[in-house]
This record gives sequence, structure tokens and C-alpha cells, in this order.
Amino acid sequence: MRIVKAVVSLYRIIPYQEGQEPHADAVQVVEAVEAVVVRLFTDRDIDGLGFTYTIGRGGAAIKCILEKELVPLVIGEDPLNSERIWQKLWWACHWVGRAGITTMGIAAVDNAIWDLKGKCFGEPLYRLLGGCRDKVPAYVTDSGWINLPLEEVKNSSRKFVEAGFKGVKIKVGRDKAEEDLERVSEVRKVVGTGVEVRIDANHKFTIDEAVRRANLLKDLDISWFEEPLESSHSQAHATLRSKSPIPIALGESLYSKYEFRDYIEQRAVDIVQPDAGRIGITEWLKVAYLAECWGIPVAPHAFSEIHAHLVAAIPNGLIVEYFAGLGSLLVNPFKVERGEITIPQTPGTGVEFSQERIGKFLVEETSLGM
Repeated sequence: MRIVKAVVSLYRIIPYQEGQEPHADAVQVVEAVEAVVVRLFTDRDIDGLGFTYTIGRGGAAIKCILEKELVPLVIGEDPLNSERIWQKLWWACHWVGRAGITTMGIAAVDNAIWDLKGKCFGEPLYRLLGGCRDKVPAYVTDSGWINLPLEEVKNSSRKFVEAGFKGVKIKVGRDKAEEDLERVSEVRKVVGTGVEVRIDANHKFTIDEAVRRANLLKDLDISWFEEPLESSHSQAHATLRSKSPIPIALGESLYSKYEFRDYIEQRAVDIVQPDAGRIGITEWLKVAYLAECWGIPVAPHAFSEIHAHLVAAIPNGLIVEYFAGLGSLLVNPFKVERGEITIPQTPGTGVEFSQERIGKFLVEETSLGM
């Protein structure tokens, strides 16, 4: 079997209704979601779909490196040789980028390869990778954006918990620490003591400020403090972790197993959050196995349609972050019942976009190969 053709598509998805304010965290506004989709076709009439994403910028650059550098390298390859293909792409482009645009392009191809492999063997991805369980718990972030009024945050958090979700995540990083305290305290009152509450600062703080805010919130039973500092400094996180009364979670902004290794070896993280949309399934699995060796759980960032498979496949998978928005664009959205995602039994990832619904967001599309 050989890959004979590929189609690379860029979509700019506006997830808001007219007049609705875009979501924001402590450092950025999410004006749009760009999806860069790769579909690989084989000479056996089996195709696979993979994608990466941005929060509004850079999608055209990812599409460019895919069509000019990465995708031509997989034409003619056997998709069952996923590790060989990953190595080929990595070494072809490592000189110009070991993170960001390059690895996100590789991720889109790699995710399509794994979708193809699942379809070739007639198995859903999670079973192909190990199949530890067929359901995974989920928590939601959509209720906790930093720009939402407090009453909306409370009401939305209450509705998600009533629907059975295992927890909520609240964005922190307001200029006044007392505002963070009020918002998280009010959410804790609304959801009660039996529901997990997480906080996410999106790189906002210095070490001293992160320690101060962690101590301010420590009595609210916070499950983790996500991305409290800028993510490129593992030693700073090690210092913070030694002082923080709340466990430290991070990883969405790390792009290789080597970066995760540094954080783990320096005891700088309690929960790792690799994102297959940024590093690809092949590298994601290596991060997960590395974390398992250190007894560290994996709770991946976003991308729940793929991450549900991956968390279900490994023994140290903790929970999946759920966003409802992507599901509205899929032919068969994942089922979430009482806060658990039931993994689809369709071969591959089960991700198939409805062209009727996603087509209106298409920016440009390129075909390569025969």
C-alpha cells in the first residue's frame, strides 16, 4: 500500500454568534480557530484525515510548509510505517524548526497516518494503541473564560456539572488577585465539594506572583494550576512547584519529548498536557510513556476528539479537556454522557468533517500527487 495523493486545506472557523464577544484568557483573545487539515489517499482506496489548529494566526504558514516541504515527502510511502515517516519528516525540517509551525505540520500528517492505520486494520485508534478503557472522563473550559461576567461563569459551570461533567476549569490572571479569588470561590460554591475545579493562567505570572496566587486559592481544593509561568523555563517551574500548594500542570506549549523530559527530570510538573494537535500522535505516545515511567498522569490539552482515543489507550491517562465547538462540524460528534466520552468504534479516529458545515469556513485548498 502506498500514499498516492494528498489534499491540504485551511479553514478559518469563527465559533461565535454575531455580536458575541470572543473568548479571552489572561494573555490573548481567541478571535478564530484555524484548522489545517491533511487528507492522505492510498492506492487501496483508503484515506486518512489529520489536522492541526491555531487560535487565529499562523494557519497559512503551516499550510505552506505542508504543501512545499512535508506532504511531498510522504507521497509514495507506506502509511503503516508511521515511525519511519515521522523520522523522515523530522530530519528533513529540523534545521528550520524543532517547534511551532514545523512540528504542527508534522502533527497534521502524523495524525492522518494514524487514522489511515486504524482504517487499514479495521480498528478504532484507541484499540490499535492499547485499549485500556472504552470511556474517559471529561472536564470543560468553556464556562471559565476570563472575560466572561462572573454570573455567566457561575451559571455555565453549574449547567456543565448538572450535565455530569467531572470538573470545570477557570481562567485566572486578572490584574487584581482578589478578582481571581472571588471568581474561583464563587465557582467552588456553585459546583460544590464533589467536583474538581482547575485554574489556568496561560503563562501570565512571575514565580513570586504565581506562588502568591496559589497560596491565595489553596483552600478552595484546586486540582491543578495550569501554565502559571512562561513555558520555556523548566527550572523556574521546578522552583515554583517546590513552593506551590497546588499541583502544577503544563505541556500544551511544549513540542517534543525532550522538552517534557527536562520538566519531568527537574521535578517541575505534576500533570503533563501534551497536545497531539501540535506534536502528533507518534510523539504524544512517547511523552505519555515517559510520564508513566515517573508515575505522572497525562491530561492532554484540548483536541478532545483525538485525545479521547489516546487517554483511553494508556494506563496513566487521567482526563480529557472537552470543547463542544468542534463537534458541531463533525459528521458523527462524540457522545458525552454523564461527563464521560464514549470512544467511537469506527475504524481510525472517527473524525470526519461535514463538508456542508465546515465548507463555509474554507480559505484555500491544495491537492498534491496524482
